[in-house]
Amino acid sequence: MICCIHFWNILSGLLPLVIGAIALYIASEQKNINKRKLNLDLYDRRYKIYLETRNFILKVLDKKTNISTEVLSDFRTITKEKYFLFGSDIIKYFDELDKNLACLEISDDNYKSTTLGSEESIRFFQEREVFRNWFINGEGNIEKIFLKYLDFTNLK
Repeated sequence: MICCIHFWNILSGLLPLVIGAIALYIASEQKNINKRKLNLDLYDRRYKIYLETRNFILKVLDKKTNISTEVLSDFRTITKEKYFLFGSDIIKYFDELDKNLACLEISDDNYKSTTLGSEESIRFFQEREVFRNWFINGEGNIEKIFLKYLDFTNLK
């Protein structure tokens, strides 16, 4: 009988330790779940910016589409979170995109204002094609540029 009482005393002393260990395990698993959820939420937001950027570049390359102030404003509004979701490499890419878009629009306006076939129109056409090629290459490389942030193997 004393042995049973002694056993129950030991067991009642160990019970809080077992409960604490279980609580610690649950807290650890909850932390892992929250980390995965954060990574998935970041992925969703980053993927949205990637798709919008890709679609915007395709609009720039579509000769029938004129990039209006409204289209550009919508693009900038949708991608304004880029500063918080990406590193400096993507920010630099967006800065280059803005710079090349402005140059493309200027060279396109200059080309349209010249007489076809003149030396000036040929020069503006060639200048415009340099900036269009940046967008062509940018559209082709956009997966590589964003891959670091959209790779599922990094979402562990």
